[in-house]
Amino acid sequence: MLLTAPGSVTNREEWMQEKWRIHRGWIKVHEGIDRKSQNILAMEVTDETMQDKAGCIPLIDSMQDSLQSGNIRKIPDDGAYDHLAIF
Repeated sequence: MLLTAPGSVTNREEWMQEKWRIHRGWIKVHEGIDRKSQNILAMEVTDETMQDKAGCIPLIDSMQDSLQSGNIRKIPDDGAYDHLAIF
């Protein structure tokens, strides 16, 4: 599983948000990739308001549906997906 979100090197955006009361959110792209074939099995795009653990289970279900044979045996992920409901 990959979690990517754009980052900022400076605090310019924070200053603009405070001064002009503008909030521009970001998106998160969750991907499920087959390690052997390097094919994307499932992808979900969410905004910053959705928690990672809430989007993980539908992503796993989509990955399982995309597999031509076999089951998902292992999901290497980071701490954002570390939740009891996912285990």
